Amino acid sequence: MTLPTFVIKDAEPLVSEWPPEPYKGLNYYESEDTPLFAGRRDDLSICARLVGAPGTRLFVLHGSTGSGKSSFLRAALVPLLERSENGFLFIRDKDRDAPIFIRCTDDPFSRLAEAIHYLSTQSRTLANEADPDQPRVVDFSEILDVDANLSAFIRRIRAKELVELLARLASALPETLTVVIDQVEELFTLKPGKEGNAERERFFDFMHEYLRAEMDLKIILTLRTEYFGRLLARLRHTPFDATRVADYLLTDLNEQQLIEAIVRPTAAKPIDGFSAPPYRFRYERHLAERIARDLEEAVPTGGVLPVMQLACSRIYKTARERRGEGLITIKRGDYEGVEQPIEAYVKESLKDLCNDKNLDQERIDRETEKWRSVLLKLTKTQVDGTVTTELVPEQKLADEVAVAECEIPLDEATIKFLDERRIIRPVSVYNAASNRSINCFVLGHDVIGLALVKWEVLPPKVPLETVQRVGRILAGLSILGGVGYFLFDLTVSLVKGGRITYADVYGAALFYGLIGIVLSTRQGVRVATLILAAAAAAVAGVLGHLGQPRDAAKYERLATRLKLAVREDDDEEAKVPKAQGFDKALGDEKQLR
Repeated sequence: MTLPTFVIKDAEPLVSEWPPEPYKGLNYYESEDTPLFAGRRDDLSICARLVGAPGTRLFVLHGSTGSGKSSFLRAALVPLLERSENGFLFIRDKDRDAPIFIRCTDDPFSRLAEAIHYLSTQSRTLANEADPDQPRVVDFSEILDVDANLSAFIRRIRAKELVELLARLASALPETLTVVIDQVEELFTLKPGKEGNAERERFFDFMHEYLRAEMDLKIILTLRTEYFGRLLARLRHTPFDATRVADYLLTDLNEQQLIEAIVRPTAAKPIDGFSAPPYRFRYERHLAERIARDLEEAVPTGGVLPVMQLACSRIYKTARERRGEGLITIKRGDYEGVEQPIEAYVKESLKDLCNDKNLDQERIDRETEKWRSVLLKLTKTQVDGTVTTELVPEQKLADEVAVAECEIPLDEATIKFLDERRIIRPVSVYNAASNRSINCFVLGHDVIGLALVKWEVLPPKVPLETVQRVGRILAGLSILGGVGYFLFDLTVSLVKGGRITYADVYGAALFYGLIGIVLSTRQGVRVATLILAAAAAAVAGVLGHLGQPRDAAKYERLATRLKLAVREDDDEEAKVPKAQGFDKALGDEKQLR
């Protein structure tokens, strides 16, 4: 894995072609996805004015998880600012031809220093108004003049020196250089305790130096709203001109904005200066509104945009498979709801990974569970219960794969597959302790972390065969108990010369009913027999409960009279009435029987 090559590229007009798919799933919107991006017109207008204000040096974009901060920047704000008439310039990836978003990690100062170091190896060709045939070449290595050794440069550079390098770079460019640092919450979440204090101090020292300096450069930070207050509190430790800092809360899409985003790929005519979408589909009347309402109910806070993208992507693919090419209408029957699409996406992705390795179904289930436990190592639950991503070195994650005894190794093919599905993302980070860059991984999106944690706490589903097997075992034990009780009660009744009670009759009914449940192979017969047997048991219990007090009372009176009848007495005259009492007691006993 290698770090991307950083270059600065002249602004180009917005793209005119539509992306190949109508919905992005979990992937970020990029600049080439601008035609699809919808629902943020007002947000775009406000943010462009805030960033473009002459006094703004630092712009902070914050919002909840899944509100679309990165997509908003990549597909809307950055392409708009990059238009030549707006005069902004962004660091771009030479290979992907896309703006570079510097990943914050737990040490954003080092990440920014890496970007400047790689930029020092580049040059830029500028137009020469005096002689158009002889363009002017700006060599950044001469302007920046940094140590050729990256590790040495990062280890020695100080906050004030890095600000001076940025000022030199900005002065050599005709446009306003703009740097984006993404997911700044990682500054607080990856090393939340004392172990992260040094990196935080270095970054905020740089920010204070930067805000006091004068240069034609702007920095954009993105982070989750719950960490916005902590960021401002740290910035205010040192006095600075507050007018140089602007911020904007990017709220979740409301119902009307969701509808706009859902139906945008279905337009039948050109929109917003773009040609008509090529996807040739539409939604049944009021179906888009229903999807938007379901999304608001199922995802009350955070994550609504990726859920919408996954849900609509699945609906579109299902309808397209059913109806083939040409213009199709997505109907209510194609819509299966928006419940837990992130969890389903993660599980399906892991199963697809197993299918690529030709595992059978039983091994797929085991392997999916093992990989879920591995991916959980990339999640981190904060003290307030929120779930964020963890930065894990590649070797440590490979060790977790070995500990879990996964059949599928963490090799290049596996990394590529999970990266394409945006389950994980590779990140290269400079490690000061080892004085080298190391390969690490983070989750592709925080909503994946939420899905993995929910997946962990949900009870596993017991297979139907197991339920039936356990049910038959319990039924067998009930039969044995019923047989024992029935034979014991019958034996006692016969030995004592008694008769079979109501409880005996219904106990026998329950006994034969349970035999029918176990021996029957037809589901309907088992259910019917179970109902009848349960009814018989209930009746037996009721009759036994009602009859027991009366029978007990009669037996108690009979025992008392028998005791009186056989009492010894020396008076011969009393023997006759005693014998008469004994005969009367026997008569009562016969009546009772």
